[in-house]
Amino acid sequence: MKQTRQIAQSSLIDWFMPIMNLITIARHMWTTIVFIIYCRKLPNVMFPLDINEKMFWRKIFDRDPMFITFSDKLAVKDYIKKTAADVDCASVVWRGRDIRQAPNNVYSRRLMFKPNHAAGFMVRLEAEVPDKEALQKKGEEWLKHKQWRLYSEWGYKGVVPELFLEERFDTGEEEILDLNIYTYGDTVGLIIATLGEKTG
Repeated sequence: MKQTRQIAQSSLIDWFMPIMNLITIARHMWTTIVFIIYCRKLPNVMFPLDINEKMFWRKIFDRDPMFITFSDKLAVKDYIKKTAADVDCASVVWRGRDIRQAPNNVYSRRLMFKPNHAAGFMVRLEAEVPDKEALQKKGEEWLKHKQWRLYSEWGYKGVVPELFLEERFDTGEEEILDLNIYTYGDTVGLIIATLGEKTG
């Protein structure tokens, strides 16, 4: 009798989970399309096996409020200062929504111009006063960007958009080793190292 019940429960799971998988995919169609473009397969949402499927699952079901902090390039610097004071972060020399208000003396060093609420946007600045009008035009475009909508990364939705200037780590001659560290609670699950891709 017990064995029969176990077989019935297993059959129910085998029947129910694929249906739930399809329902989840249908409700999150854009996220699924992006996943297919990058991974060339449908995601197994209910039983994620590889890191891509697990990241897909987290986008949909994991609502840890810390994701908002980690999505904010400025807030995460404050978090690091509080929790890992011995880790160096690029110093922020200005922040706001109008780069034209930044004083000229901050441009005495090489800087990066970025938004805090998006990924992949940056302008490298040399140690001289730039064309502020051109930078502001670009900054206004960045402020309108909806990172959370494009890639279904909901944490970005809670970030208040700002522009900022931070010091550059690069020397202009050497490439920077960039490390992406994926953690699950206190466990490091994956480290990806790239050279030159994000220099600056």
